[in-house]
Formats: sequence, C-alpha cells, structure tokens
Amino acid sequence: MSTRDSRYSVGWNILYPPLVSPYASPQGKKTINQNGSNIDVAEYVTADVNVQPNLGTKSITTNGTYNASSDNLDGYSQVVVETPVPSGTLNVTANGDYDVTNYVQASVSVPGSPSGKITITENGTDVNIAQYATADIIVPQGITPTGNIDIIADQYEKTVDVTNYASAKVYNPVSFISVFGYIENEADTSTLELPYDPTRTLKEIIVLPVVVDMSKARNMMIATYRYTTASVEIFRSHTYTGDGENPSEVQLNGGYIPEPVIDAENHKITIAGRNASYKWLKDSVYFYMVVYEVPFQQEEEGGNG
Repeated sequence: MSTRDSRYSVGWNILYPPLVSPYASPQGKKTINQNGSNIDVAEYVTADVNVQPNLGTKSITTNGTYNASSDNLDGYSQVVVETPVPSGTLNVTANGDYDVTNYVQASVSVPGSPSGKITITENGTDVNIAQYATADIIVPQGITPTGNIDIIADQYEKTVDVTNYASAKVYNPVSFISVFGYIENEADTSTLELPYDPTRTLKEIIVLPVVVDMSKARNMMIATYRYTTASVEIFRSHTYTGDGENPSEVQLNGGYIPEPVIDAENHKITIAGRNASYKWLKDSVYFYMVVYEVPFQQEEEGGNG
C-alpha cells in the first residue's frame, strides 16, 4: 500500500510538478511615515503606516471662511476664535460709508437737501447753516452814524469824537479888534491916511464925517468907506458937494472910488477920492475905525489914533 502510495506520489509529481514562482517570497515589514502614491510594498509581508499630518494653530478675530491650505497646513490642531461681540447703536446724521461691525444697530437720521435762506445779523462763530441753501449776512459795522455835531474850534488844536454822527459842522470863532480915532484936516488933502498894523488880519475900514463945510464944492462932506477881505462884494461910497451947487450932494459908489492902498512897510492905509479934484478940505473932522480879525484866545484891544 505504501509502495503504491509512493509510486503514486512519484507519479503525481511527474505528472503535476510543483509551481515555482520566479519572484522571491515577500519578507519583512515596511514602515511608511509620509503620504505618497504608488508606494512599492511587494517585497514586504507587512507594513506599518505612521504618517503625521502637518497641523498648526489658528487665531480668528473676524468672521469669515478659513482654509488650512492657505496657511500651508494639512489642518488645524487648535482654532481660537475671538471675534468682538457687537454692541451699542451707531448714530448716522450724514450720508457716507460706515463700518457697523461693532454695533448691534444703526440709527440713521440724515436731513434732506439744504433749502431756504438764513439771514445773519450779528457776528458769531460756528453758525449752523447746514440746512440752508443760501445766507444773507447783514452785520452792521459798529454804530450807525446819525445826526450832526457842532464843533467850536476854540483851541489851537482840538480832538472831537464824531464816531456817532453822520456830519459835523465846525465853527472857527474869532475876535475882532477895533482901532479907532479922529482925523482933523489942517489943510486940504486929496487923501486920508489911517494907522495900520501889518501883523494883524485887516477886515474893515470905516470913515465917517463929523464936521464938514457944505458950502465948498467937491468937498468930501460925507465919506464912508468899507473894505473887507472876505469873498463878498466890496462896498464903497463917497458923498460930496457938486460943482456950483449949494448945498446939493452927489454920491459915488463902487468902481468910481479907488481901492485903498495898504502900506505894510510904512504902517499906513491911504484912502483917495475919485480923482485929484475931490478933496478932504481944511477944518473937516472924520471919525475912523480899522477892524482886525484875531484868534479867539487873544485879548481884544482898542485905542485912539
């Protein structure tokens, strides 16, 4: 039996020889510690896989979407989220862009477009004109001057505040000095000579007859002479007896009478008649007065010539 079995066994091996693999038999173990593709494990019987992911931590302070690949990580080992908690109310009073992240709500109260006009009548700072389209500014510059002030210039130099007045009238008060006297002709003369002070301002010359002989022809029986430096018409008048007529009188005015001669060097005023035929005759007496203008503060004087 055993022989047959042996023969049979031999024959079986002949008929069916054992298959022999051309490759070596797998042996041992492979340790894999990182990811990869198509890793060759044919020659190993077993494999230990110990791949550690690339992890990191992430701190998040604002809302959003976060990917580990953006941080070159496989994932996050820890994520710390610290986003602020919205609170309070944001009050909005003007148009614009506002960040409301930190607020629970927003109260919007934006006025409409500026319109109308504001009239400003006094000075000020930070005047709110936001709601107006235009503004009229009428601010008076101090006190509005009104009325008139009369100023008497009774001093050499005088300062008067005229701020509150619209106009001012200035009066320059002056005094007058009258120097007067009498002239009695001791002979017939064609002129009368009066004393004169050239240091003063001459205003008037007045000559009046006191005693005359009306029987003498061409005698200056009434002689009145007025001279003024003011810009008014100069009045001059001579009255005398006519030729051969007694006691007839003739009067001359204006251009018929010569201007007086003012002699500052010799301190005298000379008054002539119409011509050499008209004289102030002997024994005639005349009153004269020479008037000067002087400043207000000077003392008035008078005297006889």
